[in-house]
Amino acid sequence: MKDLLWVFALCLSILIILSLISSYIFFMLGFSRMKKKWIRRSKDLKNVDFSAFGKTKPWFFEQKPQDLFMISKDGLKLHAYYLPTKDPKALVILHHGYTSRAEDMSMFAKLYRDHLDVDILCVDMRAHGQSEGKYLGFGWLEKDDTRQWISFMNDKLGKNLPVILHGVSLGGSTVLNLAGNNCPEQVKIIVDDSGFSDLNRQFKRQFKEIFHLPIYPMLPLGSLWCKMILGFSFKEASPIEYASLIQVPTLIIHGLKDMFVPHPMSNDLYEALACPKKLVQYENAYHALTYPLNQKDYEDQVLNFIKENMK
Repeated sequence: MKDLLWVFALCLSILIILSLISSYIFFMLGFSRMKKKWIRRSKDLKNVDFSAFGKTKPWFFEQKPQDLFMISKDGLKLHAYYLPTKDPKALVILHHGYTSRAEDMSMFAKLYRDHLDVDILCVDMRAHGQSEGKYLGFGWLEKDDTRQWISFMNDKLGKNLPVILHGVSLGGSTVLNLAGNNCPEQVKIIVDDSGFSDLNRQFKRQFKEIFHLPIYPMLPLGSLWCKMILGFSFKEASPIEYASLIQVPTLIIHGLKDMFVPHPMSNDLYEALACPKKLVQYENAYHALTYPLNQKDYEDQVLNFIKENMK
């Protein structure tokens, strides 16, 4: 009997150790700064062609954007491109998606430059592009960086312009998290394009599609590693937890063919919002391709929402 208990204890110990190691590897793959070639293994991205985001990059750099740098509260040197205009009526801050960088938002910068008299700031979120950082924060740490960018621009411009926050994918979740957590009064409009509502749900799907790992105990252990290393759990980083607290008018945009960040998440966010809101869904769009595939209507939706809700 003692031998049997010893074998059981040994097997259990090995299982726990393997689970801890596997969940740590998952955490590092997902959160650390590295090339994410593994992400293309997801069947959810099989039909997703992001090449459209590169077509406006020549235009973007022809505008000679200024390189701005600031130091985050945790000591990271963060970068953004700044496109000023004469007599701006607002400041637009654009947030890119997972594994992307500031210039990948050039298409959206052109949207705002062509139609509105606004200054534009395209940020490299932490652990992306020219910004420092060993780890990204899946929209939780980045919300504080965005708050700091707003303060930084106030000081640079010598005035507090109204702010429009527009994010795609991870960037969308970032602006939602800020909107629900001590959002600066300057922020007047939120545009979330293809952002996740629930980080636990997001990882559950990717455990299945990419890593082929069991959800339990990997998911709670991954969240535990995140809490110990970065100071927040997956639940804490989920915009759905704060959606009911958002007071800023919010436009939610999502593609109905998006399986990477499943489109029902946009419905959940919309239902949870208590602020002025609108939900726009495109039947033809895969993940983050709502604008490239529906350019005219997308522009109309964004610009009309701003016109109707900007105070």
